[in-house]
Amino acid sequence: MAITRIGGANAISGTIPQGNIANSSLGAITALPAADGSSLTGIPTDAVQVASASGGGTTVQDFNSCFSSTYQHYMILASISMSSDSTVSMRFQNLSNTELSSGVYYFQGYRTLNNAGSFSHSTSGSFGATSFGPQLVIQAASNRIAGFRIFVYDPYTSSTKTTYDFQYNCQQANSNLNAVNAGGVFDTATGMAGFRFNSDAGNFNSVSKFRIYGLK
Repeated sequence: MAITRIGGANAISGTIPQGNIANSSLGAITALPAADGSSLTGIPTDAVQVASASGGGTTVQDFNSCFSSTYQHYMILASISMSSDSTVSMRFQNLSNTELSSGVYYFQGYRTLNNAGSFSHSTSGSFGATSFGPQLVIQAASNRIAGFRIFVYDPYTSSTKTTYDFQYNCQQANSNLNAVNAGGVFDTATGMAGFRFNSDAGNFNSVSKFRIYGLK
C-alpha cells in the first residue's frame, strides 16, 4: 500500500506492506480477521422446532405431546396437498393425547376471495363447533398447496381456556384465490398436549409438510 507525503514534519510517506502499518508515532496496527460468527455465543433463538411430519397417506395427521410446560406459546405451519377434494379442520388433544371433539370450538374471522381480479368478502367462523378451520375445500390438483399458519396460546395449562388464531390461503380453482384470517377459543379450561389435522375425505399426500415450533 503506497502512502504519499501530504506535508508537515510528521507526514508519513513510502510503501507499507499488506497487513501491518508501522510508525514510531502510531505503533503497530494489525489487520483484523473477518468475523464469521462461529464463535459468537448467547444469541437467543426464539422459535424451537418441537415436532415435524410429512403427509403419510391417511386422513389424519396428529402430533402427540407436542405441547409441554417448556413453552407457553406455539406456532404451527403446514403446507397441505390432498389426494381428493377435501375440507381440512383442526382439533386439540388433551394431556393424554385424546382428541378433543366436543362442541366448544368458538372462532370467527373473515374470508376474501379473488375471482380473476374480482374481490369479495364474507365472514368466517362457527360458534360451538367440534373443530376449527377455514371451512373451504382444498382441491386435489397435484400442483395445488394450501398454506396454514396457526398460533396457539398457553395450551398446556389446564386452568385456562386455550385461545388460537390462524391464517389460510389456497388456490381453490384456477381463477379463484381464497384467504381466511380468524381467531377463537376452546371454551373449556383444559390442559392440551397434542394437535391434529383431520380431512373429511382424501388423504394427506406425501408432499404435505407440517412443522410445530415452541416460542420462547
